[in-house]
Amino acid sequence: MNEPTQETLFAEMKRYVRFTEEDALALARFGERAREHFPRIALEFYDRTREHEKAHAVFTGEAQIERLRQSMVRWMERLCQGPHDESYYAERAKIGRVHVKIGLPQRYMFTAMSLMRTAFHGIVDELPVEDSSAVRGALARILDLELAIMLETYRDDLVTRIQRVERVENERLRRELARSEHRYASAVELARVLVVGIDATGCIALFNNEAERVSGYARDEA
Repeated sequence: MNEPTQETLFAEMKRYVRFTEEDALALARFGERAREHFPRIALEFYDRTREHEKAHAVFTGEAQIERLRQSMVRWMERLCQGPHDESYYAERAKIGRVHVKIGLPQRYMFTAMSLMRTAFHGIVDELPVEDSSAVRGALARILDLELAIMLETYRDDLVTRIQRVERVENERLRRELARSEHRYASAVELARVLVVGIDATGCIALFNNEAERVSGYARDEA
């Protein structure tokens, strides 16, 4: 009997929001009409970041912003054209990891997606009524998927950082334990005094090296 194929994360995401082939076709039709607007949308998007210091601070200069505008145009083209498969997911996840790497605060993922929705809906308003409903639904689902992918990369980074902190803390505790054991050996085991512990029944439960040495000497003498 063949084992059932395990569902990928992206497949599960698409199933959750009910992203269908009909949605993909609606996005393709939308892309044909919207493509001429993509450069303008990208320009307005990065102009908005200039109004927010923490968002704009991640950029190194105008040359980088120009490259990113061109990349955003390609991002919009792929969003509409698809295919919305595992390579699409991998491409989007890579973009998310770049955002994490450059230190873009997570909140700008939500606010940026709001800008894209508004820009796209402005174009949808110009479509024939019979097309607009399907396109709006498809855009809602694909943009939510985009946001989910981006946030997964932030979650992965958070988990990695927590694990790193845990490893550092565990190593610190290991060193502290080693030092405590060394202090114990120095204070008790190597002390030139007898240390003997008696349990509740009156039996010897603990004694140090000096106690062992003396008791052994006494037995030999006896």
